[in-house]
Amino acid sequence: MTEKERAFQIEELQMNMEKIYSLQNAIFSSIYESKDDSKNYEWAFVLLIDVTFEIKNKLNEMQIELFEAIKGQ
Repeated sequence: MTEKERAFQIEELQMNMEKIYSLQNAIFSSIYESKDDSKNYEWAFVLLIDVTFEIKNKLNEMQIELFEAIKGQ
């Protein structure tokens, strides 16, 4: 993988993390300001966990690839 491809992957991961941060803030604000039961937000938390886990796995893959690339130099 080229440095340019890695840079684009990092940029995509950063944008996804910004989306997660925004979603998290929206969920927490909704729960705090709402009179509804927090169970109404259950699937939003499931989505948050799924996306976070996906990004975590991608970052782990990239870390392994980068260290392998460094070893190969």
